[in-house]
Amino acid sequence: MAETSSVRITCTAPVNIAIIKYWGKRDEELILPLNSSLSISLHQDQLKSTTTAVASPAFSEDKLWLNGQEKSVQESRLQALLHEVRRRAAKRPLEDVQREEEVVESVNSEHRLAPPSWHVHISSKNNFPTGAGLASSASGYACLAFTLAQLFGVRGELSGIARRGSGSACRSMYGGVVRWTHGEQADGADSIAVQVIPESYWPELRVFILVVSDLQKAVSSSEGMRRSVATSRLLQHRATVLVPELLRKAEAAVKAHDFPAFSQLAMCDSNQLHAICLDTHPPIFYLNDTSRQIMRLVHAYNQACAEIRQILQYSSCEHHISRDMLHSHSRDSTFDVLFLLSQQWWRPSISDMRSGPSLWTHLELLIQSVILPCSPNYLLMECKANSNPGLLTSFIHSHRQRGS
Repeated sequence: MAETSSVRITCTAPVNIAIIKYWGKRDEELILPLNSSLSISLHQDQLKSTTTAVASPAFSEDKLWLNGQEKSVQESRLQALLHEVRRRAAKRPLEDVQREEEVVESVNSEHRLAPPSWHVHISSKNNFPTGAGLASSASGYACLAFTLAQLFGVRGELSGIARRGSGSACRSMYGGVVRWTHGEQADGADSIAVQVIPESYWPELRVFILVVSDLQKAVSSSEGMRRSVATSRLLQHRATVLVPELLRKAEAAVKAHDFPAFSQLAMCDSNQLHAICLDTHPPIFYLNDTSRQIMRLVHAYNQACAEIRQILQYSSCEHHISRDMLHSHSRDSTFDVLFLLSQQWWRPSISDMRSGPSLWTHLELLIQSVILPCSPNYLLMECKANSNPGLLTSFIHSHRQRGS
């Protein structure tokens, strides 16, 4: 009986919500954006992706399961991410490597590393609808990049690796408010994410999410971007003229805790994105009737308060913040007010009932607790149970199994 080894890592990563959005790529293969962007990472207690990766010399090929369903690993972005992780793992210091056919010890001895030649089996799941506008590609690819980096011993800046899977995934590598710099270099080396402020800087900020539909979008963000780059006359003006100024002002507003200024900038950018979608040929529609009713509700609420207390944000960026999403960033605990108003706003009428589901019933999910605006500064690595269910091993562990 020959002994074979395997290494298993499990990590989680957050969803991020773009405040100043990216729309359009200057390089499709490397996923380099036309403009820089700014986002808030959400707390993982509400929304997260969880990825487990197992590497073993017994595996003959890479495999992937998403939410329990096996998927092809030949997708170009997944292949690009896997290739980049293995390329960097092969360059790790020689003192970290014993023999290629054996599991090796990390320099810091936190966990064991897998040789980059080993194949991996990956299982990823989201605790929210996939492909419906809740940034599943951002959290999913960030989680995958971080998990594989831990598995193969890749150190240093990792947001560039996550970007190879999904552009906005690089922003989910950090908590707090994060900027993804579009960069100037042709190889994308300077197109990385950096944390602008930590999650502790603006603790009273909250995010409310109303999900109108959990169906996948008719036009994916990637396809929408390609259309806009090819046909929209407004896109280049936004990327080169409008966004740099919006980004500078938004970062200044965040650092100054200036909620009114921050609100105006965020809503302005959201409106600009949808103007570009309408300027695209054929036009792209990420808003529906329910979306527009939500817009009227939030503006009416702000007007009644005689000040801006809620930001209305719709978008459909690479991280899939869809047409069906409301992000209401509030200075105070206004969730109960918003919830009651929305119930009153969408009270079904007799005609609604006769003609089918009302607008209110289309709000399929309303997260009923405030969502913190950020995750920890690191991606959490879950404890995994060993063969004894009463015990927990270390954060990251390896295991051995007997094989013939």
